[in-house]
Amino acid sequence: MGTALGAVAIVIALIAVALSLVVPGPSGSAGSQGPPSSGYLWAVVSSGGALTRGSGALSASLIAKGEYQVTFDQDVSSCAYVATVGTIYQSGSEPYAGIAVSTSPGESAAVVAAVTDFTGAAINASFHLTVICGGAPWAVVSSGGSLVRGPETVLAHENTTGVYTVVFNQNVEDCGILATLGSTGSTPVAAGEITAAPEANTPDGVQIATYTPAGVAVSESFHVVAVCTGPTWAVIGSTGVAVRGNLASSSEISGGVYQVVFDQNIENCAFVATTGETGTGAYPASLVTEAGKAGNVDAVFLTTYTPGGGSASEAFTLAVFC
Repeated sequence: MGTALGAVAIVIALIAVALSLVVPGPSGSAGSQGPPSSGYLWAVVSSGGALTRGSGALSASLIAKGEYQVTFDQDVSSCAYVATVGTIYQSGSEPYAGIAVSTSPGESAAVVAAVTDFTGAAINASFHLTVICGGAPWAVVSSGGSLVRGPETVLAHENTTGVYTVVFNQNVEDCGILATLGSTGSTPVAAGEITAAPEANTPDGVQIATYTPAGVAVSESFHVVAVCTGPTWAVIGSTGVAVRGNLASSSEISGGVYQVVFDQNIENCAFVATTGETGTGAYPASLVTEAGKAGNVDAVFLTTYTPGGGSASEAFTLAVFC
């Protein structure tokens, strides 16, 4: 018995020596960095171009009047971007203003956001920006209705001037729809107004309508995302009644001014909103801006406008990215 155990020990020792003599091969090159686990990057930027908070955001700057660059910690050129003009703190308000997005020329890790007033003139205003690389169905669509990118998008087309259908590979009729005017590449597009709604008789589809700042239908490229799970979100009717989402409460405080309350502290998050039908069908030209609510870290104030900058009661989708 002792002899057998000794033999086994010798064999184990010889195997260990052999393994120690194996020369490791050369190391492979490092793979490219993938999207964040949540699929979302975000930034909240002041009117002066300062990065006030974010996730995956490295810096921000004001590069021209009404034009901002936000740099992230990874390549975002193959992602979608949605943004809304809004205050950076739990107080104050921003004026009626539209926003458009594009990839920064020569900088694949950066997004350019351009802000204009209802006349189309560039203005400085703080805003909230989210980059979607995964985690939700999204699409980037050209002004002619061609799908440029979007891994979970089946098709896109322009129905009439400025009215588009985007079809995903899953049911999105019970989701919230966010959309922003934006370039399919690095060539900027003019800011204006954009609305979003589920597509009638197509549970996998959404309808997007694009407008000039004056509310005239125009063919324009855009970025769209369907928020179904993940971030906190809400779809609110024009009277302030919640239609769907994971919120605590909502109400219309006065004509076109709304309060949406969630069940968690969101003061250090980003808020993105889009006006649009709560049911199906195209929605008229309108726009929304937002602000955190002073004295309530669980709430967001939103103001909805018609073309020309007058506040009016409008339905919208709001998503909170933390």
